Amino acid sequence: MPAKSPAAILNTGKNPLPQAVAAHLRAKSVDALDHVLVVLPTIEAGRRVVEALLKDDGVIFPPRFATPLTLIPFGDAEGVATPTQAGMAWHATLAAAKDCPLTFGDHSGTKFASSFVALTRDLAAGVLNIPAASRILAPKDPRWLEWCGLWESYIARLASVGLRCPAEVQIEAAEDFHPPAGITEILVAGVADLPPLALRALRNCHAELLIHAPGLERGAFDEFGRAK
Repeated sequence: MPAKSPAAILNTGKNPLPQAVAAHLRAKSVDALDHVLVVLPTIEAGRRVVEALLKDDGVIFPPRFATPLTLIPFGDAEGVATPTQAGMAWHATLAAAKDCPLTFGDHSGTKFASSFVALTRDLAAGVLNIPAASRILAPKDPRWLEWCGLWESYIARLASVGLRCPAEVQIEAAEDFHPPAGITEILVAGVADLPPLALRALRNCHAELLIHAPGLERGAFDEFGRAK
């Protein structure tokens, strides 16, 4: 299903992003905003939004915040490996690997366990896993073919103890995303390049998109608020 673009609002004022978001929220004329989830580039930006809200009119309950990559939890569900457990599974997988000369040469690859956890998480942001990425990248870098074999061993190792890969579950969760309990509004603000995972999660949530673009025009952005 193609992603639906959020309802876009262009902000070309000169205020910094936290002040612009605070002004947009303040226009709702309510003193409790805990039903709103604001998706920002960083959680630090959320802290500054709260500071701006409290400075002016004392909002009692501020909104909740997320970043595009924390919108869907990674490794935080029953039956899903935590990042630490995923790292342990990769460590065991790499320690047992005997046929990856392009990747490891003659050395042990166990030191790369955390790197493979990070790789799966980065690929999930693009709604990809290692096998899917390898179909695109293996012609240029045959190491991806080795990584496909490692991926299968890693998935099997997790399954043997009743766990699933957090990155795989994250992609599935984006397909059937529901806002957290108590959230009735979602505002995406100042995110210059929404990753595909977040777009997939937000496409049916009727989210607002605040394009923070001092001095620019609407034509500089596509329907998802991404700079052209």
